[in-house]
Amino acid sequence: MKSNFTCKLIATCLVLFLAQLSFGQSRIIRNRGFYYTLEGTIGYGLEMKTDYYNELSPNPFSLGVKATANIFLNYHLSVGTGLGINQYSAPAMTTLPLTVNMKYFTGKAAESPFVYAEGGYSFRTEADQQHKGPLYELGIGYRHQLQRRHNFFLFKLGYSYFKTNHWLYTNKPNTLNSDFDMQWYYLERPSVNFSVCFYHSSRY
Repeated sequence: MKSNFTCKLIATCLVLFLAQLSFGQSRIIRNRGFYYTLEGTIGYGLEMKTDYYNELSPNPFSLGVKATANIFLNYHLSVGTGLGINQYSAPAMTTLPLTVNMKYFTGKAAESPFVYAEGGYSFRTEADQQHKGPLYELGIGYRHQLQRRHNFFLFKLGYSYFKTNHWLYTNKPNTLNSDFDMQWYYLERPSVNFSVCFYHSSRY
């Protein structure tokens, strides 16, 4: 069921992505200097992996916001860094991801597709040993110009992976119900993420 939903979501987004490409504008931009983005993301979790001895009942959805600062190294390639906040559903956790990113824009048109990669480390919002860990995301996107020539929207579709430690204060396996202790386990949370970003360019 979950895999069918994921396949339909990816197929729908790819159709919309290709449709945008066919109607893209031909206006040329310089792709120079700094640009900044503010993005919102919704994630749909794939099969979660864990070594917890009891079966988990995860909620597949997550929400996030992130701000980034980026600079073009040449006409096509940009690099940047970002800081965000992600809220995962069951098991519930809130993290602060600090990431670096790279985008490769394939054309000279203001409206153009790109591929991207980003990775970094997510920190917990409280001082603890859980809900921290590495993450990365790979995907495709499209840049759509707004009426003011320095402003754009970015639409991104990517595969995201986050691995972290988690614990529950519960009874140990094969012991009395009264024998409680912290039970540590790891979580791998792969997901399909869709992001909409407001993009402002310092130089057109």
